[in-house]
Amino acid sequence: LPRLDLEHGIPEQGRTMVFLARGEAPVAGRVGEVLDGTYRIERIAHNAVEFTYLPLNERQVLQVEGVQ
Repeated sequence: LPRLDLEHGIPEQGRTMVFLARGEAPVAGRVGEVLDGTYRIERIAHNAVEFTYLPLNERQVLQVEGVQ
């Protein structure tokens, strides 16, 4: 599966936006948004970001530190 790495998350207008790296290409998103047509952000917590990998309808969790 393609790999996403968290760069950081910031609250903006009451909703946390996460900035991720997919190889060299940075991507940003909020809960409910689809990234690159393949990942939907399901939940952003203080220690994890949960995604659904849409081609396989598979849940993935990225463990992180310090997301608001």
